[in-house]
Parts: sequence; C-alpha cells; structure tokens
Amino acid sequence: MSDKQTPWWDTDTRASNDAPWWDTDADAAPVESTSVHTSTDHLWWDPDDAPAPAAKSAPVERPTPAPTGPMLARLRSWVSTHPHTCIWMLLGLLCGIGILCFGFWKTFLVGALLACGYVIGSRADGNPRLEARIRRFKDRFIDDNPFMK
Repeated sequence: MSDKQTPWWDTDTRASNDAPWWDTDADAAPVESTSVHTSTDHLWWDPDDAPAPAAKSAPVERPTPAPTGPMLARLRSWVSTHPHTCIWMLLGLLCGIGILCFGFWKTFLVGALLACGYVIGSRADGNPRLEARIRRFKDRFIDDNPFMK
C-alpha cells in the first residue's frame, strides 16, 4: 500500500471521538465512554443564573369604543362640511347599484328622468340659479352655435 492516508469518507471505522460533528466541546477531548454524547447531556447555562420569572402584570386596559352618539355627531359634522362630496358619493352608489341590479340603459333612463324631474321642479319653485344656468346654456350652445342658424 501507499503512504497515502485513507480519506474520512472511505473508512468503515469510527473516529476515536464519538461526539457528533455539531458538539464543539467534545472535539477538545476524546470521550472515554462508548455511548454517543450530545450537547444536551449537560446544560450549557448555569441554572442558578437563570432570570426569575416575570411577575404577572395587570391586564392591559383597552379604551372602550365610543358610543354611537358622538360617532353620529362626527358624521353629521363631516356631511355638513362636505355636502357636495356626500351627494356625489350617494349618486355614484345609487348608479352602481342600479347598473348591477337593472343594467346600464334602465339605470340611464331612470337618471335622465330624475334629472328632468329636478329641472321641472326647480323651475316650478323659482330657483334663480337654475334659471341662470338654463339661460347661459341657451345663450352659449343654442344662440351662439353656427350650426343651429
């Protein structure tokens, strides 16, 4: 045989140290016994130095939710400060529900009839802003339109 040393993976005999590869303390000195030792055979920490268990603290007090009264008051104040946002949000919600339930054209017809009812009712009430808008629309798009002449 040659002077080459047999590699560790090609041997059938165990090494003199029976400790597993992850037990670094066992590599320092060979183990005298025949049983395999692991690092769990002895404590790696001193039980006398263990921290004392924490005392139970008082339960955390969570704030109770506000009753519905102040919440409704906040909602009313938000609606009163943002009326147009609320109106358009409700209109969008109604259109979405209408399209999902009835389809686009039926919802469009209901919206057109609703707008016509608003215009007729506002004229009957004498709404000056609506009268000004109708007059401005007529002047801009009908009287000044070269295609209408």
